[in-house]
Amino acid sequence: MRPLPIANLLLLLLLVLTPGCKTVYSDHLIGEPIAAEDAEELEGIWRFGDSAMHVKHVEGGEYVAAVLEWDNGKFKTNTMDLVITRLGDAHFLQVTEASEDGDEKEGHEDPDDGEEPWIIAGLLTGLREDAVVLSAPEFDRIAEAIKAGVLEGEVDEDDNSLHIHGDKAALDGLIESGNLHELFHMQEPLVITRLGDL
Repeated sequence: MRPLPIANLLLLLLLVLTPGCKTVYSDHLIGEPIAAEDAEELEGIWRFGDSAMHVKHVEGGEYVAAVLEWDNGKFKTNTMDLVITRLGDAHFLQVTEASEDGDEKEGHEDPDDGEEPWIIAGLLTGLREDAVVLSAPEFDRIAEAIKAGVLEGEVDEDDNSLHIHGDKAALDGLIESGNLHELFHMQEPLVITRLGDL
């Protein structure tokens, strides 16, 4: 099978950061970043809804992505860091919060340093060279794991967010031992299509 043709998700990020939507933060990556030689093939321009995102490979499984939008009479660029990881046979997309013009993004220096948590964007499935299917995490199921002590973290019901801390092995263990259909919204995925190369 070809390496994952993915990498873009401002739409999902905007949905995740919109009031009323639920966000899953983590101090750790799920699994490990994909190999650099696979990651380089994921550079390109990707479409979601009416928008397009330019995705540039930085190193390993990490990317910087940018989207251009018209705002108050001028163009504005929003950028974010993306990373594609693998755990067993499954692949995942995690991102950082978007920054606006003037805030340089040169890759996430240390995803496990706790300074800027990752947003777990979702499980990557249905992979083709020209499209990818992204299934968002099941917030309530992960919140239950925190409340039961399976994961260390906190749930903020008022902010519709949760933050996973503690041992990376616990997060990976939950993903490996659980049913992916229970941990991710595979019935309501986001389909992202490739428009072209950079």
